[in-house]
Amino acid sequence: MSMSREQAVSAAFVELADTLVVDFDIVDFLHTLAVRCVELLDVHAAGVMVSDQRGHLRVMASSSERVHGVELFEAESAAGPCVECFTTGQPVSDTDLPVVGRRQRWCNDRPDG
Repeated sequence: MSMSREQAVSAAFVELADTLVVDFDIVDFLHTLAVRCVELLDVHAAGVMVSDQRGHLRVMASSSERVHGVELFEAESAAGPCVECFTTGQPVSDTDLPVVGRRQRWCNDRPDG
């Protein structure tokens, strides 16, 4: 029997809350959060980055290995939609990604993006 959307969201909240015990692993928690976001929201992938004390972004969790690689590249190059979102405080949506100016800026002005 399949769950309704409301039941799936409730189950995700219960699952996430169940991980918040004394010795919980933050990386496991964030990985579960990323995976559940893909399952429950209209997104193809999800990842979590956090800022360290110096303001550098660090990859904490991803919904897939591919996304993890993309996030690592963004964090190391200090460029990309996640970095832009963090630095500007503004969302970067899927419809914004193909914009030539952004794509070229993130890809060091390569014409093939």
